[in-house]
Amino acid sequence: MKIERDTTVYRLEQQVKQINSYLDKQQLGGAIFCGYHRVFNMGDIPLFNWDKGGRLNCPGQDSYQRLKKQQRLTTVTINGEPVVEVDINASYLSIYYGILGRPLPKRDDIYDIPGLHRDTVKAWITAAFGNNKLPIRWPSAAKTKLLDKGICMSGLTMTKVGKIVCEHIPIMELLPDSGLTWADFMYTESCAIIAAMESLRDNHDIPAYSMHDGLMVPVSACHTTAREIIRAFRDLDLPCRVKIERNN
Repeated sequence: MKIERDTTVYRLEQQVKQINSYLDKQQLGGAIFCGYHRVFNMGDIPLFNWDKGGRLNCPGQDSYQRLKKQQRLTTVTINGEPVVEVDINASYLSIYYGILGRPLPKRDDIYDIPGLHRDTVKAWITAAFGNNKLPIRWPSAAKTKLLDKGICMSGLTMTKVGKIVCEHIPIMELLPDSGLTWADFMYTESCAIIAAMESLRDNHDIPAYSMHDGLMVPVSACHTTAREIIRAFRDLDLPCRVKIERNN
C-alpha cells in the first residue's frame, strides 16, 4: 500500500525510533532485541487514521517476544538484573469494559468464572473479539490447544460456554452491535503500553520491553512499572488491573 508521509506518520515513526534508540543502549541478556516496528491494520478501510492495531513487534525467530514466559523469567536479564513481567489482566476485555463505561467485575481475575477453566473462558472471549461476534463453533486450533493442556472439553460446546460466559460477563452480548473490533482494542492497548514505556524511560530511566499486554522490566522496577501501566490506562479513562509475574 502507498503511504502518505504526513505529520502523523512522521510522529509515529519518530516515537518508535526513540524507543529503539533507548533500548539499543541497554544490555538484554539471554535474549535478542533487534528493534521494534509498529504494525497497524485495516489500512484499506475508509477514513483509516492510524488507529487500528499498532502493536510493537520485535521481528525475528530469536526475538525475546517469541520466548515462552517461563524461559524469559528464568534466563533473561536487563542490564544484568533478573526480569519480571507486569501483565494486564484480560487486556482487551478490560478495555471493552472501559469503552462501554462499565466498572470491572469485583473478582481479581476477570476470566475467573465458576464451572469453567480459565483458559476456556479466555479462548471463548478471544474468539469473540477476533470475529466481532459471539462464536458458535470452536476453531479447531483453539480446541486442540485446550485439549493439549489437559482441559476436559466434554460437552462444552462453544454455544454452551458462551451462555455461561455471558451470564457472568453480560457485556459480551453487546459486542455484535458495538461497532468495535479486535483492531480497536489492540490500538488502545498499544497506546497505553507505549505511554507506560515512555514514562518509565523519561521519568525513571527504566528500560521496558513490550509483551503486547504487559511489560518486561528489571525486577527492581516491578512496582513502578505497575503504577505506570495503570496510570497510562487511567489517562485513557480505562480501568486496568495488573499482575506481577516472577520466576518461581
